[in-house]
Amino acid sequence: MKPLSRRQLLVATVYSAILPAPQILSAGTINKQASNHPQEILTAMVDMILPADQYSLAASQLGVNKALWQLAQKNLNLKKLFIRGCRWLDTESFGNFITLPDNQKIELLRWMDERASPKRLPGLFFRQVRYHSVGFYYATEQAQKELGLHQPPQPMGYPEIGLRDN
Repeated sequence: MKPLSRRQLLVATVYSAILPAPQILSAGTINKQASNHPQEILTAMVDMILPADQYSLAASQLGVNKALWQLAQKNLNLKKLFIRGCRWLDTESFGNFITLPDNQKIELLRWMDERASPKRLPGLFFRQVRYHSVGFYYATEQAQKELGLHQPPQPMGYPEIGLRDN
């Protein structure tokens, strides 16, 4: 995937500053005690996108959150997007995304996925986090075992389109 350009990040930031973010959640009280680090917010977010169930572990249990931050350390625009997106999540969550009830976290993330513009901060942030999280998650050995994969899904490449693994 092509890294974010500086222009894309600036446009998303300007739009999110100019246009007020919708209050997606019902009225709530602001938690002024929140001082979450972006890494903690991102961990809560990826665990909502890829939660644990009876068959598989949550994203953070497979180190997806750490892999995202390592990727962000190599790409300054992505790091800025993650930090700004996490701040936005906290603001929309009355000051603390982490302590928000799961059903409200889901409602907020669903809005980011389905209704937020991919050119504005909430939509761009959500899509980048989801894209990279899913990639990191299913690249882990544990996730592949849980899916019953014991070899690459296309061990002979893609002969129907002329691509082969050598």
